[in-house]
Amino acid sequence: MWRTYKHEEKVEAGKVEVNVIFNEDDWNHIIQNVRFVPKGKRKMIFLDSQINEEYSYYILNRDDRDKYMMKRYIEIVGIEVLNNALNAAWEASKPKLINADDYRIESGGTN
Repeated sequence: MWRTYKHEEKVEAGKVEVNVIFNEDDWNHIIQNVRFVPKGKRKMIFLDSQINEEYSYYILNRDDRDKYMMKRYIEIVGIEVLNNALNAAWEASKPKLINADDYRIESGGTN
């Protein structure tokens, strides 16, 4: 089963949106795709589509393509933004602690 988390962050050059997926089979968070909106523009740029069109991407095998994609993400938006997205996805997927006040029942009825 997959769960998707969307993280948005503003950077100097515009706005970045990172989609992180969580695979429950592997128990791993993975960056699925990165989108970028340059400052002063409305149109979103899908970085994975842009990188897929590069010739240097096509000549690689499958494992190297994943590494190349991540390398380009880091070059374009920065490693800090990607790590923030992974941390946000991790925080969203952590279980919430039980608060006793949430389960306090007022005795208004008869026993």
